[in-house]
Formats: sequence, C-alpha cells, structure tokens
Amino acid sequence: MKGKQKFCRIKSEEQKFYSGFINCTFALVLDKRTNRKDCTSFPLSIRFTVDRKIFYHRVGSNYTEKEFSDITTVGKSKSDKYELQKQWKDLMDFYKNLLQGLNKGKDLDFDTVKSVVTGNTQ
Repeated sequence: MKGKQKFCRIKSEEQKFYSGFINCTFALVLDKRTNRKDCTSFPLSIRFTVDRKIFYHRVGSNYTEKEFSDITTVGKSKSDKYELQKQWKDLMDFYKNLLQGLNKGKDLDFDTVKSVVTGNTQ
C-alpha cells in the first residue's frame, strides 16, 4: 500500500484541517507550546508528523482558540471568516501538492520533508 494517498478534512476538539500520506500527516493547528502565563493567542502553524517525529511550521498570524474554531467551522460564504477559511484550505492544498511531489511511490523522510517545507537545504 506504499504511495497510496489519502486526504480528508476532519473536525475534532482541536478543529483542524488535516491531510496525510502513509507515514506523514500534517494539520493546520494553533501552536500552543509556550512558557508564558495567561497566553490567549497562539500562532497559526502546520504540524508535520513523519514517522512519529513532529515539527511545527508557522504560516500565519496569532489567533485565539475561539477565533480559530469560528474560522474552521464557518459555513456561510457571506461571512468575513469564510475568506480566511478558503485561504487556509488553499494553504493546505499547497503543502499537499508539495509533499506529493516528494512522495513518488515511497515513504517520506523526516529530514527531507523538513528541509523542503522550511526552505533550508543544509
């Protein structure tokens, strides 16, 4: 089943956009890793998981959990938040296509995915 691709959008407690391949998944989430007390807004990031190794790639502004939930669950195209949701879906499609170009019938490697996503070739 190598190279078989799956793509879906799921709703969960985290309210995230999610996509994945056999050994690599990525989701649009709020990066809540912080040492600050009383922090209410978090950076929008894509969390990549490759063979159980995780890294976050920041892709947007800071949002509260309520704002993030509202944007991911908006259903009407007349809402201002719908445009943001559409931009986020386009962003997820961009990274999906980027990873599809790397996949080519084999499992993805953590270092390769990280270097392509971040743009660092070292």
